[in-house]
Amino acid sequence: MSMGKAQKIVTGIAWAAVMVVSVGIVGMAMLVRAGREPALPVMWDAPEFHLLDQNGKTVTTTNDLRGRAWIAAFIFTRCAGPCPMMSEKMKELQATIRSPNVKLVSFTVDPDRDTPQVLKEYAAELGADESRWTFLTGTPSQMLDVAAGMKVVAKAATEDQPILHSTKFLLVDGNGKVRGAYSYDDVEAIKKLGTDAEVLASSE
Repeated sequence: MSMGKAQKIVTGIAWAAVMVVSVGIVGMAMLVRAGREPALPVMWDAPEFHLLDQNGKTVTTTNDLRGRAWIAAFIFTRCAGPCPMMSEKMKELQATIRSPNVKLVSFTVDPDRDTPQVLKEYAAELGADESRWTFLTGTPSQMLDVAAGMKVVAKAATEDQPILHSTKFLLVDGNGKVRGAYSYDDVEAIKKLGTDAEVLASSE
C-alpha cells in the first residue's frame, strides 16, 4: 500500500472518530438538559378573557399574554385569610424570576369592591412592578367565568359564608395552556414554580 493511500485511510478513521465523539457530546448535553428541565405536561386550556387592569386598561389573553409564560393567582384585597400571604409569594416570585418574559397576573374574586383604583393602591402597597405584574377585575360573572375556565374554585359571598376561592398558583405557557398548579404554602412548590416558569419563558 502506498504511503499516500495509507495516510488517507488514517485520516478518514481519525475524522470518523472525531464525529463519533462530537455526536456523543451533543447527545450527552441533550440528555443532561432533558434531565434538568422539569416535565410540564399540558393540563388544560386557559380561558380567553377581556378584563380591566389596575390602570383601567383592557387586558386580553390574546393581545397581552400570548407568547409569554404567566403565573395566575385568585385573590381579593380585603381578604383576611390566605390572600396576603399569596400576594407576598407573588412578590417573591417577582424578585426571584429573572426573565422579563414571565408575567404575574392576580385576578380579584371580589370585583364589586376591587375596582381598578383599589387594585392600583393594592399593587403600590406590594411594590408591584407594573411592567410584569398585572391585577385584573371585571364584572362578577366575568371573574367567576375566568375561575371556572382555569378550573379553580371561586364563589361569591352569601349570607352564610364568605368569599371562597382557590389558593393554588397556576402556570400558563405562551400558547395559553395551563402547565402546572402549585400550593402557595409549600416552599418547595413555590421554588419549583419559579424554575418551571423560567424554563417555559426560555422556550417561548
